[in-house]
Amino acid sequence: MPSSLNTAITLMVIGMTTVFFILALVVGSGKTLILFVNRFFPAEKVSPIPVFIEKSTISKTKMAVIIAVVEKITKGEGQILDIKKLNNGPKN
Repeated sequence: MPSSLNTAITLMVIGMTTVFFILALVVGSGKTLILFVNRFFPAEKVSPIPVFIEKSTISKTKMAVIIAVVEKITKGEGQILDIKKLNNGPKN
């Protein structure tokens, strides 16, 4: 191989290795920072806001199912602020 091709390949390998290690340092320091902040400065637990829904808009069974689904999906961290019916479906 010509020496210019060897030089180009060597520079490419050195450059790609350098980029890999710098990105690994960025990812590692980011994860370390996240672990540090989560350990020493935990998020405040917010008490859920009670939901006030008119009795005529949704049944208690449907409301219980919606609350259970939100609890399951968000692992207890989500909260329902408002429930509105969308009127953009097909009309029978």
